[in-house]
Amino acid sequence: LLAGGWQVTGVTTTPVLSKTFAEAWQGLARTTYTPHMKMNMYKLEEVIWPDPMPSGTLCPATLQDIPLIENWLYQFQKEALNLDDRQGLRFTTEDVIASHSLHVWVDGGRPVAMAAGRRPTPHGISIALVYTPPEFRKLGYASACVTTLCQFYLDSGKSFCTLFATIDNSTANQVYRQIGFQWIGDFMEFRFQTKPAQT
Repeated sequence: LLAGGWQVTGVTTTPVLSKTFAEAWQGLARTTYTPHMKMNMYKLEEVIWPDPMPSGTLCPATLQDIPLIENWLYQFQKEALNLDDRQGLRFTTEDVIASHSLHVWVDGGRPVAMAAGRRPTPHGISIALVYTPPEFRKLGYASACVTTLCQFYLDSGKSFCTLFATIDNSTANQVYRQIGFQWIGDFMEFRFQTKPAQT
């Protein structure tokens, strides 16, 4: 990474490995690191359907949804990732829609929640970008959206779905466990400053 001139903005893996890499990179790249986020990693092999299941249906996001999804992604980043930056969001929005990875839960003709399948491997896929606007929360839409999307991937041949959830979001962690995700480990993210440290 150093020899290739890559800009490393952070590292995310198990806590010991993250800290080891962060300390090594700090010395090699003459930068500094700070703890950013503690996460639970989950794995799902069989969904548990919400009961009752809310009304609505899962639909692929379309180009017409770009303004809405771009705003949702911004709100998601603020809440889940502690980021307040719109830079690159239009590109990200267009990418997740064009790649057919982003889906929305639609109820009564209105998109009310979203989730995406990202980083596919031959046997699994990671569920990401799970977001429900505040006015549609506590109605079961996120659970319905995620379980239906997971079942879609399992039916398509994937053996499992994975998902990250911040440790301090107890509501999300409870919901994911209720729909079939099983905890498999802790993850830790460290962030590096983007400019070399002064000597």
